[in-house]
Amino acid sequence: MAIELTTSNVLWLICVFVMANFALAKIIARVYDRRFTERFVRAEKRLSLLESGLKETDARLSRTESALEALPGHDDLGKLYERVNALAEGIHALSGEFSGAKHTLNLLHQFLLEGGRR
Repeated sequence: MAIELTTSNVLWLICVFVMANFALAKIIARVYDRRFTERFVRAEKRLSLLESGLKETDARLSRTESALEALPGHDDLGKLYERVNALAEGIHALSGEFSGAKHTLNLLHQFLLEGGRR
């Protein structure tokens, strides 16, 4: 069987070949499009998770910053230190006075035990 190569047959074969290539290109494009779409959807999900985590971290940071603003500063701690030192000095003075009063009471007690003879 002989195939006759006429211009119309060659053009028809070229058209079939080009159409087959276009069909193959379209199939390949759909496969790649589906793969890229799936990757894009996964990337969007990961991005939304990151954004929600970022919002949560931002809220935690805001709460931490507001808590830090309410804490006493260096000057406040200096004032507290001065007041504690003054209180310690007062307590030390009271301790000395109570020691003196204790000594006086001991002398009175001893005097009374001896019957007032001295």
